[in-house]
Amino acid sequence: MDENRINEGALVQQSLPSDGLAEAGIAADAKDPVSNVTAEPEIAKETEIAKETEIMNAPEITKEPEIVNAPEIVKEAEIAAAQTVRDRMPGEPFTVQRPQQNAFQGSAPGFDRGYRPMQQPAQQYVQGYRPPVQSAQPRPQQRYAPPAAYVNAPSVSGVANAYPMYMPQKSPKEIEKDKIKSASNTCGAVTIAISLTLSILAIIVIVICLFSGIFIGTTDISGDPYQGFTMMGYYTFTGLLSLIGTFFPALIVMNKYNKEHNSTLDELLPFKKVGGKKIAAVVFGGMAIAMIGQLLATLISYNFSLFGVDIEKAIDTAVAASPLDILMNSITIALIPALVEEFAFRGAVLGMLKKYDTTLAIIGSSFLFSMLHGNLGQIPFTFVLGLVMAYARVKTDSMLPSILIHFGNNFYAVILMSLGELLPENVTLIADIAVITALMLAGFVSFYYLAKKDKDFFRIEQGNSLLTNGERLKAFFSSGAVIASTILLTIEAIAVLEFI
Repeated sequence: MDENRINEGALVQQSLPSDGLAEAGIAADAKDPVSNVTAEPEIAKETEIAKETEIMNAPEITKEPEIVNAPEIVKEAEIAAAQTVRDRMPGEPFTVQRPQQNAFQGSAPGFDRGYRPMQQPAQQYVQGYRPPVQSAQPRPQQRYAPPAAYVNAPSVSGVANAYPMYMPQKSPKEIEKDKIKSASNTCGAVTIAISLTLSILAIIVIVICLFSGIFIGTTDISGDPYQGFTMMGYYTFTGLLSLIGTFFPALIVMNKYNKEHNSTLDELLPFKKVGGKKIAAVVFGGMAIAMIGQLLATLISYNFSLFGVDIEKAIDTAVAASPLDILMNSITIALIPALVEEFAFRGAVLGMLKKYDTTLAIIGSSFLFSMLHGNLGQIPFTFVLGLVMAYARVKTDSMLPSILIHFGNNFYAVILMSLGELLPENVTLIADIAVITALMLAGFVSFYYLAKKDKDFFRIEQGNSLLTNGERLKAFFSSGAVIASTILLTIEAIAVLEFI
C-alpha cells in the first residue's frame, strides 16, 4: 500500500510544470505527511536545476550604452558660453552660441542632436543629469543692447570694455534741462562774442586813427557830434563797427549750431510770406508797446537821480541836424542795427531757444538783447522792445515784422534827436507827445484787427515739454555763459554812468 502512494506522487510530479513543483509538493505534503520526509529534497533539487536551465536558454538582453560623457558635454557648453561673453566687443548683442546641430552624429545612440542626448523615457540618467525637454519651436534668444555710455566707456588695461562700470541714467526732465542749458550757453556765448568784438574793434580803430591822423577832425570831443572824427569818418566807423562786430560773431555761432543739430537756415531766419495788412498791424502794434516801454524807461531814469546817478547824461549824444547827417544817422543808427541785431537775436538766439519752448525763446532773447546795449537807462526799454519784436517774429514766422519794428523805433529816435537840435525844447516835447499818442491809437486799432482776423494771435502755443515755465527759465538763467554775459555787461553798464 505504501509503494502505491509513492508511485502516485511521482506521476503527479512529472505531470506538473517546473515552476509549480514547489506548490505541488506542498499540496502532496498536505495530503500525506509521511511521504514529505523522503520527497522534499529531491523536489527542491529538481526545481533549482530547472531554473538554471531556463536562465541559460533565455535570449541575451542588450544593454543600453551608459551616458558617461553627458556632464562633460554640459561643462564644455558652459565654458564656450563664458568665453563668448568675455570675447564679445562693446555694443554686440549678448548671445550664447551653442554647439552645432548634429555635432555628435555617428556616435552612440542619443547623441545626434547636439549636447542634449535623445534618451528613452525608461532610461536612467547618470549622475543626476536630466536634460530639459526641447519644445517643437526654438526659443528666441534674448538680446542685450548696452547704452551708448557703456559702449563708449574706456577700457581697462587694454581689454575691450565687456564689463563697463555702472553709470546712472538721467531722467527725461534732467536730460531736457541739460539741453536747455547747452543752448543757453551757446546764446550767452553769442552775446559775449558780440560785446568783446565791438570793444576790440573800437579800440583798434581809435588807436589807428590817433597814430595816423585819418578821420580825425579835432582832439576836443566834448559836445562834438562826431566824437573827434570827421563827419564821414564817424559814420563809416560806426557803420562798420555795428556791421562787423554784431553780424560775424552771430554768423559763426549759427553755422556751428546748424552743423551740430542738422538744422537749416530757414529754421533760424524764417521769411514766411505774410500779408501786407497783417504786417502793418503787427508793426504799428509793436511800436505802440515800444512807446509804453519808452515812458517806463524815462520814469526809471528820473528815479535814479534820487541816488545821485544821472542816467540821462550817460546816454545823451550830440547829433548834427543837417539833411546829410539825418540820412547817415538813419543808415548807421536805424538801418544797420535793425538788420544785424535782428539777425543775431531774433534769428540765431531765438531760433536756438525756440526748439525747446516758445516762451523761453521770447524772454531769453529779449534779456540778452537788452543787456547787450550796456546802458542801465536803456535796459528796461530795450527789454520791452525785445519782447515785442520776438513775439512778432514768432507769431508771423517771419523776420520782416521784427526788422521793421526795430528800424521804426530807431528812426523815430533819430528824427526826435534831430528835431531837438533844430527846434526849441518845448516844441520838441509837444511833437514827441503827439507822435506817441498817434502810435498808441494806431496800436489799439491794430490789436483789434489782429484779434478779429486771427483768434490765436495773442495765444502762445505750449510744447510737449516735461518742465514748467519756471524750470525752463531757471535752466536758462543758471547756465554759465548767460551768467558770465550778465556780469560782464552789467559792469560795462555801470562803467558809463555819471554821478552828480
